[in-house]
Amino acid sequence: MFSARVTATNPAGSTVAGLDLQVEDQAFFAFARAPGSCAAGTPVEIAYGAFDADGKPDYLDVTDLTALRQLERLPASAGQRQTWQGSYRLSFDSAGPRTILLRFVRFDRDAKERYSFIDRQCDISVTP
Repeated sequence: MFSARVTATNPAGSTVAGLDLQVEDQAFFAFARAPGSCAAGTPVEIAYGAFDADGKPDYLDVTDLTALRQLERLPASAGQRQTWQGSYRLSFDSAGPRTILLRFVRFDRDAKERYSFIDRQCDISVTP
C-alpha cells in the first residue's frame, strides 16, 4: 500500500486528502478498513473493496465473529462485477474488543470449485 497527501486548489479554496494506492499481482484481491476503536452506541464505518479481473464477485458476507453472528449478505450488482467498493455501517451496544469478518465470495460456474473467497478481518476496540 502506498499513501500520499494530495492538495487541490481552485478559486473557491483548497482541500487536502489522502490517496492510497495498492498494487497487486493477483487477479482477485480485496481490502477492508475500519477505525481501530469507537465508542459503544456510536456508528462505525468499515470501508471495503474488491477487484476481480474475471468479473465474478457474487456477494459479501459481513459477520461479527465476536458475537458469532452474520450481520448481512450484500450481493454484487452487475456494475460491481469487476471493481466493487463501498462501506458498511454498524454500531456496538457494549464495550470490548470486536472482530468483524468480511468474506468476499466469487462464483465461477465453469470452475471445479465453483465458489472461492477472500476473508478480510477488522479488529475494533469498543470503549464505553
